[in-house]
Amino acid sequence: MVGVVADYKVISDEVGWVQLGKDKIYTFNLSDRDKSRMSYVRDKSILQFCVEGRVPCFPKDSNGGLSIFFNGQDILARVKSRYAKKIMLPEGTFMRTSLHEMFPASLLRAGENEIKFSYGSGEGGVQVSDIVVWFQARAE
Repeated sequence: MVGVVADYKVISDEVGWVQLGKDKIYTFNLSDRDKSRMSYVRDKSILQFCVEGRVPCFPKDSNGGLSIFFNGQDILARVKSRYAKKIMLPEGTFMRTSLHEMFPASLLRAGENEIKFSYGSGEGGVQVSDIVVWFQARAE
């Protein structure tokens, strides 16, 4: 029986500024070997990153603020209101936190992958850094 382990790709450890009209796009390659080792495409993968900026990064009405597109699919849309409820800080407060957002492993593909951080409406923006993609793979 082949075991399943967590594997990861470090996307960036540098700080990127995301603001209205200025998206930050990161690309990374997943080799055919990595893709073939991925165990169950129905399982979730995880996008881990740090975000810092002034509240609200995630407005309560789910519009505007930070959006994340993984290979063209908005992986944050369904949870923005949840983050808005969890981050109970007064507007204008400086926030720095690490977020771990699950997304379908089927979005990962062999070859080039793209992660786009976008800031919808409002003033200001956020900084993102320490971006890592986690996925499940067969042990070798």
